[in-house]
Amino acid sequence: MNNDKTITETQRHHLLAILAADVAGYSRLMSLDDKATVAALDVARAVFREQILAHRGRVIDMSGDSVLAVFDTAVGAVDTALVVQQQLAAALSDTPEDRRMRFRIGIHVGDVIEKDDGSVYGDGVNIAARLEGLAEPGGVTVSRAVQGMVELRVAATFEDIGKQIVKNIAQPVWAYRLHLGAVGAAPAATVKASAITPRNPHLRRAAFAGAALLILAAGLGSWQFWRPASSAATNEVAVNPLSILVLPFANQTGDAQKAYVADALTSSISADLNRIRDAFVVPTATAFTYRDKTMTVQQIGKDAAVRFVLQGSVLGSGEQLRISAQLADTLTGRQLWNETFEGNIGKLFELQDLVTTRIGNSIGPAMVIVAAQESEKHVSATSVVDLMLRERALGIKPQSVANLVQSEAWLREALKQEPENPQALAGLAYTLSLHARNFMEADDPAGKAMLVEAQTLALRAQAIDDTLPGIYVALSVHARRVLHDQAAARRFAEKRLTLEPKNPTSYNNLSTYDYYDGEPKKAIELLNKALSLYPKGNSIIFASLSSAYLMLGDNKAAVEWGQKAVDAGHKLWDTPAEM
Repeated sequence: MNNDKTITETQRHHLLAILAADVAGYSRLMSLDDKATVAALDVARAVFREQILAHRGRVIDMSGDSVLAVFDTAVGAVDTALVVQQQLAAALSDTPEDRRMRFRIGIHVGDVIEKDDGSVYGDGVNIAARLEGLAEPGGVTVSRAVQGMVELRVAATFEDIGKQIVKNIAQPVWAYRLHLGAVGAAPAATVKASAITPRNPHLRRAAFAGAALLILAAGLGSWQFWRPASSAATNEVAVNPLSILVLPFANQTGDAQKAYVADALTSSISADLNRIRDAFVVPTATAFTYRDKTMTVQQIGKDAAVRFVLQGSVLGSGEQLRISAQLADTLTGRQLWNETFEGNIGKLFELQDLVTTRIGNSIGPAMVIVAAQESEKHVSATSVVDLMLRERALGIKPQSVANLVQSEAWLREALKQEPENPQALAGLAYTLSLHARNFMEADDPAGKAMLVEAQTLALRAQAIDDTLPGIYVALSVHARRVLHDQAAARRFAEKRLTLEPKNPTSYNNLSTYDYYDGEPKKAIELLNKALSLYPKGNSIIFASLSSAYLMLGDNKAAVEWGQKAVDAGHKLWDTPAEM
């Protein structure tokens, strides 16, 4: 493992979750059967690698019998560890006890130094390695820092083993052993309330007894949807309106050895859905506990305290796979969305990534629309939650002056209640920018005033949370229309793309700069990427393609895409347009 503190290259400090693992009794296993042990190690490494990537981690080292990985969130690291231990235990169920390869896993959150080659160093890495040494074979041990971040958010209970004196670490390390089990199932003496100190000052901590703690996915820089349960429903758990559980996909290939395809899809889709702003996604380890339960969608919704359930299956014929997925509303049991994907098992990773991305881009709007419809029933409610949900649902509809004016009104009302809410600030900046850019002349004083206000709002939001994509749309439009700085405008559009690399609108927005620079081929390339992520498309992408093909001189294609834009309800006076 990388623990040498002599750094000679460019170095960057990061606060990361570090996962360290190695095989318990590796030398003994090698002495018994070296070939079988190496084969088992290769299988285990594949499981680690798959789950690390599925939970947005990064493999640092897999030399010898060890594994070292880093994650942006503690939840990602712990979920990875739990799923890996579950899968390895299941794979070893028929193996003689003395031949079973078991890993010890340790997890810590701490400061690390990262070199240009991707290797990491520092006490954070060393502490994770020492925690791994404290774990039982097949077990997971975490530091107090990790326990405080993930408690009640993962399908495990925590056994406090106190302060541990470990080699080469000056201060004792307070450690906890994890035990698999339903969230909230531990005795009160074992599971204590965690103190979460999020980056966004508007995040509220809400703990609910029972099956789940509904808090938003870490690292999104967003505020939490929370509404206290009424006195008439004191036994029910308050449900995040954008909460979802991905049921384990069913393996219907007829080949038990292909079950890993369905499991990998379940994990990768769960991880990917965390990019939906304000969504709470039930951790994969918890979702897998529903694999063998016979429950209706409504029953799962109540048991797991989620609003939506995604379920699916994998069928196979030879090398061909057919993957189907359905999204259901747990309140009504109604199916909201379904789609089928086909591909070749020889390109499994490519197919998995394609399916995962398209599902996320498709069901996100469906979830927002249903949640907004529910918020509209709260006739007397003027909470920020309701206002923001309604505004987001309106933003999914085709752009119009009326829709933008209504969005502006809701966002301004939200800011009256929470003046420094970064999402409301970024949302209003985004809305004003679209209004001025897509529906007003460039020299209109009112439009310029809108863009100046949008920039001010965007900078306020950026000072609180610089990961909100709407900030960079507003700054980009301001740079182009007010400052006439095309280079700066492009940089802001590129920044948005780095924040939302799977969002088709990010590619559409960046394509506008190629269009205005007289590079229609580059614009078409970006727009085709947008369609690959969201084949259904929308009027703005279609109109942008029409404009780009017209500039290219391909009138036939321009007419075809223009007709698609009209059929999709396109009403903007100018294209390409921001989204």
